[in-house]
Amino acid sequence: RAWQKDTLVMPYSVSKPMAALCCLILIDRGLLHPDKLVAEYWPEFAEGGKGDCTVAQLLEHRAGAPFVPENCVPEDLYDEVELTRKIALQPALWHPGDVLAEHAITFGHLCGALVRRITGESLGAFFQREVAECLSADLHFGVPQERLDDCAALSAWPTSTIQELKCMSPLAEVGLFQPDVLCQPSVVNSREWRQAQIPAVNLHCTARDIAKVYSSLAGSSGTQLVTPATANLLQTPSAPGIDKVFGFEAQWALGFQHNDWSEEETGSSIGSTF
Repeated sequence: RAWQKDTLVMPYSVSKPMAALCCLILIDRGLLHPDKLVAEYWPEFAEGGKGDCTVAQLLEHRAGAPFVPENCVPEDLYDEVELTRKIALQPALWHPGDVLAEHAITFGHLCGALVRRITGESLGAFFQREVAECLSADLHFGVPQERLDDCAALSAWPTSTIQELKCMSPLAEVGLFQPDVLCQPSVVNSREWRQAQIPAVNLHCTARDIAKVYSSLAGSSGTQLVTPATANLLQTPSAPGIDKVFGFEAQWALGFQHNDWSEEETGSSIGSTF
């Protein structure tokens, strides 16, 4: 159908701060603490040398678990619980906290595991109630059956773009294309993908409703998702580092990337782009 006001789009890594927001809400309520070990909430994550990872390190892409299992196929991404279990069992690629590497696909599963251990429900269900419904926003981790026809069909990525991404660092190909799903229209336009919960990348939304979230966090909305004191935590990012996946300098504040490359023109900003 022709583009409409309510057409839903999958914005790739714009999804990541929306997944992190669920953890931020739990932090705001005192149910999750940035300085505590992830294993205190999710004991299985301590496997493979990840026991020292803090919640803040996980949210700032320093957990050492940036890749899905090597033998993962696209269909495995649709079983959020089982894939999360497999991610937890993997050995850390680095000691937690030592290396910044964007968890391009696994980030949402890591956030989702914390949400599930604390609340007993999936990240998608928590997000729908605590964020989307609170803001009357059209945002979905797992598109309802009745909204599938409202989703925009994504096109194939240009070959030059794919090659450029693969060359960004020695780890870019495995980080972004294992498995090779993100640039495949047959995958990302499928019902299975749209209805799955892959919170690092597959939020479906409108730009207007993403703006509602940031308006709330900025304190310029009538609905506050978190207290101003908690929202202010997003203004203090961790130390910058060279991202091992993307190859450029990056820094995060509890799952929200600080984008300073346009500071001279527009001022620094928080969020995530892809």
